[in-house]
Amino acid sequence: MNMRTDSLTDQRFGRVFPIFEDESAYFAKNIQVDRRADVLDIGTGSGILAIAAAQEGAEVVAVDRNPRAISFAMRNAARNRVRSKIRFLLGDGLEPVAGMFDLITCNPPFNITPPGQKGALFSDGGPDGLRLARRILRQAPRHLRPAGKLQMIVMSPGTGERPAVMDMVRRHFPHAMVECTSLFPPTPLRPILQATLKGRYPAFVRDLCSRYTTYFYLFITIHSGRRREVRWLPTPSFRRSRYAGSWEGRVRRRRVILGYARR
Repeated sequence: MNMRTDSLTDQRFGRVFPIFEDESAYFAKNIQVDRRADVLDIGTGSGILAIAAAQEGAEVVAVDRNPRAISFAMRNAARNRVRSKIRFLLGDGLEPVAGMFDLITCNPPFNITPPGQKGALFSDGGPDGLRLARRILRQAPRHLRPAGKLQMIVMSPGTGERPAVMDMVRRHFPHAMVECTSLFPPTPLRPILQATLKGRYPAFVRDLCSRYTTYFYLFITIHSGRRREVRWLPTPSFRRSRYAGSWEGRVRRRRVILGYARR
């Protein structure tokens, strides 16, 4: 793909998220879309997932609340010669969306963000990191065809081996088959938060870690038309670099986004 985004060190709140191997690029390579499918991409950002689906022959609706993201995504779609296959909508989540889809994709803001902390629009997942993911899982069943799929990447707190986001999946898709990949092995939550926030917000960290012990980084595919089952797939191996391939890389990336460190 021929893609353009903002840089990680751009300080605008509405900057467009760069493409990293362990996130958008991985998702684009593993999107499950049939030719001539109707696809909804929520929070399209640079447009990478919408473009990947369109290149497979799908008709795509791409939504983002950030006008800058819509502008980037439209130009990226044109660069990749699929502009005619994608309809872009400015709006929050599923609010501007009508109709039914064969596939819904979403790479939502999912970083745990203390109240009052500013970083970037693309990264603010609220106090548990699941603010938008929670809303999408609640609303998506009304927009999926009976044999439809929902795919998302999300970071989730949890306890032991149980990510909190999987409880939401089961609540809103009680009969679906779920495929789940841990992009990195689960890790203790407290040290990740303390390292990311560099000792700030101690009361917030203490309260969240009294409820959750573990942090998960997950790629989830929900098959609404298949019988109930949960399949855990192998963890992929990413290229070791400064910003991909490990929890430490994500901590470094997040510090830059929050303005705590330079790239």
